[in-house]
Amino acid sequence: MIKRKVVSIALAGILMISMLAGCGSPEGNKDAANTEAAPETTQETQKQEAADSSTAGDKEEITLSIVWCVSKDVAPDHGPVNRLLKDKFNINVEWTDIGSSTPSEQLNLLFSTGEFPELIWNYNGEKDIKRWASQGYLIPASDYYEKLPNYRALYTDDEWNEMLTYASNSDGKVYYTPNKNYRSASQAWLYRMGMLEELGKSVPATTEELYDLLKAYKEAYPDSIPIANRWGFNNLLGGFALAFRTNTNLFFDPDTQQLAYGPATDKYRDMLIYVEKLYAEGLIDPEFQTATDTQWEEIYANGLNIAEYSYTNRAVWANNAMINADPDADWQWVDTFITAYPDKEALVSHELSYQNTGGFVMTKALSDEKLERWLEFADWAVSEEGQRWFSMGEEGITYEMADGKPVLLPEIYSVSNPEGKTLEQLGYGYFLIRAEESLEQIGYADDLKLSRAIAGKEYLKTVAYNLTEEQEKSLIDPETQINDIFQEYTLRFITGSLDPSDDGNWNEYLERLQKAGLDEVLNTRRTAVIVAK
Repeated sequence: MIKRKVVSIALAGILMISMLAGCGSPEGNKDAANTEAAPETTQETQKQEAADSSTAGDKEEITLSIVWCVSKDVAPDHGPVNRLLKDKFNINVEWTDIGSSTPSEQLNLLFSTGEFPELIWNYNGEKDIKRWASQGYLIPASDYYEKLPNYRALYTDDEWNEMLTYASNSDGKVYYTPNKNYRSASQAWLYRMGMLEELGKSVPATTEELYDLLKAYKEAYPDSIPIANRWGFNNLLGGFALAFRTNTNLFFDPDTQQLAYGPATDKYRDMLIYVEKLYAEGLIDPEFQTATDTQWEEIYANGLNIAEYSYTNRAVWANNAMINADPDADWQWVDTFITAYPDKEALVSHELSYQNTGGFVMTKALSDEKLERWLEFADWAVSEEGQRWFSMGEEGITYEMADGKPVLLPEIYSVSNPEGKTLEQLGYGYFLIRAEESLEQIGYADDLKLSRAIAGKEYLKTVAYNLTEEQEKSLIDPETQINDIFQEYTLRFITGSLDPSDDGNWNEYLERLQKAGLDEVLNTRRTAVIVAK
């Protein structure tokens, strides 16, 4: 049985341990994996049996140790899910909550000291999970897919194969249950349509048209900040990188059809020249690198901006934030993605069919009996009943039924009540998928609309890698140096302390990347790259 002195040990050692290198590993499961889908002919029967069996009844009481990874520093309320697990499955839980700032280090410590729990829930770190699996600490979820028919039914065959392609370890097994993504895209360009109408401008389709819009707005309102930003230049460059068909990291280049390092491409240089012009002319926030969430929000509240590349649900938020400064702001997202190269199709945003957040990880501290009970709960959680519970809460507590549909109560956060308490704050945010019936009310239905609008358009394919542990270790130092150089020079190029159009400055940057080992990194990763068809 595992030890329970989790919190004190984790807090005492968190600053000292960040890797598991050199630690002993238990012997891994040597059984062959079966990652194929449950047979279609039995799926409905299995789903019904799973739903019918999901009552506590005469089940023997069990206690599970679970590490919960806190999201966005929101203190978790485990009360509702504790009640659900006890009443429906006769499961008690000993929770250990870890903060969102250093979860990897804290979990590494638990594994290295043998203090690891039976389950990890809500962890956003697929790379870490794959490493812990290769070290023998985890139970393959893919060995038990036949016991998760409701989970399998969330995916189409193509989506299931995509998940297996990217989420599997090099042994072909999947060691966690990813959240099913309800959307294929969520980010787009947002515009203050009321201001576009005032300026006589239409939605931009090219980078030059965007520049013309921002310039016209700045001339009409000299104190404005046409594009606001938070979270540094990586966030600022998201929409621009798509427009220039590049990336701020390694990516599968659609033009060369091979793995490339985006920041070393000519297309990235083109983007820097463009963004530096925006910066020099005051068309992006001069504090783009350091602006806090509060500063970013104040720009909206004061009605200073006109465009941003962000999440579709930000349009509703932006209109609420700007209502006093400009009641006619009319922020809207659009399905037009700008391009810097009009002779080529504009790239659109894209997400995988799964999210490496929110799911659960089963460790080898879990007994067979407890594993069976947990899988019973997990599959119920994605049944129609379970999806409603985790996405809408409980009838009479967080929602009421109206015309046969659940409607969030007035005091709960929704599009019409942005100041209300969220379901996550109230203890219901443990879902493996957001129920579609909840999306409209909480502001995510636009993600589905965007996904449908841009279906079939060209996007950057996701890349993953099947690297050995030795290869991963060999990449740590050069990739750290490369990232430091990228961060330094990108910031200097955008702010104009170095001119990205100057060959001398650009070649100096490329030479430093080469000396740091860029070619070796590319060669290693190209031999192990995974790209879904």
